[in-house]
Amino acid sequence: MFAETASKQLDNADSISNELSSRLESIRSFEANFVQQRYAANRGSEETTSGQFLLKRPDQFLWQTFTPFAQTVVSNGEALWTIDDDLEQVIINPLDEEVQNAPILLLVRDQANIKKLFTVEKQAIEEGDFYVLHPLDSSGNFERVRIGFKDNVLNTLELYDSLGQLTRVTMTNSRQNQIVDATKFSAEIPEDYDVVDMRPTVADDLD
Repeated sequence: MFAETASKQLDNADSISNELSSRLESIRSFEANFVQQRYAANRGSEETTSGQFLLKRPDQFLWQTFTPFAQTVVSNGEALWTIDDDLEQVIINPLDEEVQNAPILLLVRDQANIKKLFTVEKQAIEEGDFYVLHPLDSSGNFERVRIGFKDNVLNTLELYDSLGQLTRVTMTNSRQNQIVDATKFSAEIPEDYDVVDMRPTVADDLD
């Protein structure tokens, strides 16, 4: 009886993981405005930002905040640019982070094998369908990730870090699977900004 119950639980977990994978992979492009709220461990609000989010699979996205400060994070599928207007600085990194360390990659990576990286629970409530992902590797940056859909459209992303802090992103004016201009994912760097390029060079590869 115990073995049968455990088998059913495993089958149900696999089914939920497959369901989430299917929903994410059906999002070929996505555009929305967002409000991001950060909370301390005691859930006191620390910071609120707003901006625009745009993605196109595979691996292309634009995350742009307007208030209270301007910052742009953009990926063309090969590298990641972080453009900070307050600091007048641009940092360029290779796009090689693991999904469990950068949950936003769940939304843009093709065929992310969720079952090998997370355990997944489903919460069907009045506000929509939510999936709670717990990393199998506890050494990552986040303890769990919560992804919400309302009327079959991506609506919420919540990240709980190892210090108990919560970052909640709520999407509005969402447009899914529309034609997206590829030039949106090209970084425009002002001439007077400092550029820090962290990508490996040919010499690094030879070492």
